[in-house]
Amino acid sequence: MTEGDLRAEPNEFDALARAAKAEPGPETLEPLYRATFGLDRWYFAAVGTFPNLRAFSGLVEEVGYVMAFTARDRAEHYAVVQGIVPEGQRPPILALPRAEAIQHCLGQQRLGATGVLFDDGWGNWRFPLAQLPAFAAQFGPPPA
Repeated sequence: MTEGDLRAEPNEFDALARAAKAEPGPETLEPLYRATFGLDRWYFAAVGTFPNLRAFSGLVEEVGYVMAFTARDRAEHYAVVQGIVPEGQRPPILALPRAEAIQHCLGQQRLGATGVLFDDGWGNWRFPLAQLPAFAAQFGPPPA
């Protein structure tokens, strides 16, 4: 498998992230936050071996982030481009329900992560890990 084998198509998050970066404010940030916390699943390029997989974390500007994605194809593409998997292998992907994904991200604090970065290479928006539960309560769907 080569980098070109996995193509991550543009999605609705790209426009939301561009708008939020161009003019940050409640009218642009809230739709991005609602869309993020409204996802049924968050996707992660996984490292480790089954059954001990965890989301890939990396440094951006010397800050540790859990790398999360809005779509499986983006997580796969990222894993290949970043060399997380050897050439020719299909990357393992964690597709976690939102609540479980938040808990998984919070668990990465012990590894030095302080935030979660979404769609690195596309939208690049971030949340501090410590504030994920509050953001989920504010912007996620109401409990069923």
